[in-house]
Amino acid sequence: MGTHWDSLVALIPKVQSLTAVQIGNGHRTSFWLDSWDADYIPVKKFLVLFSHTLDKNATVAKVLSADLAEHSVLRLSTAANNQLLQFRTGLTHVILSDEPDIRSTRGEHRGVFSTQDRSMQTLNPPGQNAQTGYLSGETVLHQKFSFLPSC
Repeated sequence: MGTHWDSLVALIPKVQSLTAVQIGNGHRTSFWLDSWDADYIPVKKFLVLFSHTLDKNATVAKVLSADLAEHSVLRLSTAANNQLLQFRTGLTHVILSDEPDIRSTRGEHRGVFSTQDRSMQTLNPPGQNAQTGYLSGETVLHQKFSFLPSC
């Protein structure tokens, strides 16, 4: 899709490392790679089970819509099966709502980060159809990117 898109995609791990998500409907939160409510990052706690996962980028909503085992390879190792049982027990407190997920920065730069409302601005330069936006939050996170591939 172009270098701009590649640059934006490359920022995703950095954003994930700087933010935590309060789960709402689970549609904008990576089940495995995002930090849920403070410092709980499933991939770090259940690495063996993650290695058996079919869709490593699945959202919380997608994974919780079915049994966790349905998102893994058919034959789990003993260690992965043990982690699956442990993980199922820990997921009983996660209840999805109709509200959107809320992403906020962690640590010393606490604040809400959003790609909605005032944080996402769409600009149309005169005579161009390019969609350019500025991704920002209440903390120091500013990244210019283009929605369209470069020509």
